[in-house]
Amino acid sequence: MKLKSKLMTLGLVLCASFATSASVSAATPAAATSTQEHGYKTVNAEELKSWIDSGKAMQIIDARPKKYEDGDVITGAKFLPFNADAKAIAKALPSKDALIVVYCASVQCPASGLLGDQLVKMGYTNVYKYPGGINEWMEKKLPTQKLKG
Repeated sequence: MKLKSKLMTLGLVLCASFATSASVSAATPAAATSTQEHGYKTVNAEELKSWIDSGKAMQIIDARPKKYEDGDVITGAKFLPFNADAKAIAKALPSKDALIVVYCASVQCPASGLLGDQLVKMGYTNVYKYPGGINEWMEKKLPTQKLKG
């Protein structure tokens, strides 16, 4: 009888634990940002678009390598290649507390993650990565602009 009681208690504890974690997951909206192990956060297309539409102060950075600069960027973005040196980064992004969103071509492109890591190492405190990149942004027909070369 004691074994049956212990098993029932264990079952209740496991159920309560599962229910708590499920309710926390359900309470987190899909558009919410999450902190990654890299020290930066992620943002999805819809949330980034809402930030742009609301006029939120931020720097949007296209981190693609120079050879992939085609001039098409998310509206308001500028190019800063992932392999830029610290001097170029500091010149382009003088405030370490500014909201910075980095992106590259797509989820398969590592450039935005590499630049995000570099920014965090340099002491930037409000860095977000948009993993979908310019490809997803354009597929969703969200606003872009053409930068002159």
